[in-house]
Amino acid sequence: HVLGLWLPRDLAPLQDRLQYLRRKRSERNVRIVEKLQGLGVEIELDEVLHEARGESVGRPHIAAVLVRKGYVKDVSEAFKEYLGYYGRAYLPKEVLQPEEAVEVLSSLGATVCLAHPMLQKLPEGWLEAFIERLLPCGLTAIEAYHSEHSEAASRRCLELARHYGLGVSGGSDYHGTNKPRIRLGKGYGSLRVPYSVLEELREMRARRGLSC
Repeated sequence: HVLGLWLPRDLAPLQDRLQYLRRKRSERNVRIVEKLQGLGVEIELDEVLHEARGESVGRPHIAAVLVRKGYVKDVSEAFKEYLGYYGRAYLPKEVLQPEEAVEVLSSLGATVCLAHPMLQKLPEGWLEAFIERLLPCGLTAIEAYHSEHSEAASRRCLELARHYGLGVSGGSDYHGTNKPRIRLGKGYGSLRVPYSVLEELREMRARRGLSC
């Protein structure tokens, strides 16, 4: 995942790409509902839209409908049985390539951050090679402090930041009701993001002539 921090008010280049992705997301929702119907699940798209209550519609809302109608006991089971990567109604989503995401955010003057890079089991050397791919595109920071990062994972991210001259960011990974145990600014366990993280990112932007 790629984060863009300090986005400007004029987001036209980014909005164009997001509009395209939202359209593809809507098409995917329709196809997932159709796939569920083919599996004998009595679900309608209108039920999913009602569940979203005006939010951007996605799989968590489909999962909530499955729970409410008794097809699964909870959201976790909905993803395991139907909506997750190995689920019977799973469909891949269309996303921006990492290079394109970094380039468009960088072109807007954002601080571009590689988010929670230690959550996946990656082959030896893969992350270093990935960072090196994104550096010429405008990657400027890496997320070291995260709700699901161990202390060892955070240390590794700090080492990578020093090695590649990247800034460091952190966050709770708040996702609304989709992650009920996490609140805005308060993550799992003893997660604490030092205020110095924000100060250093601001200083990095100032050195590059970017506003904060």
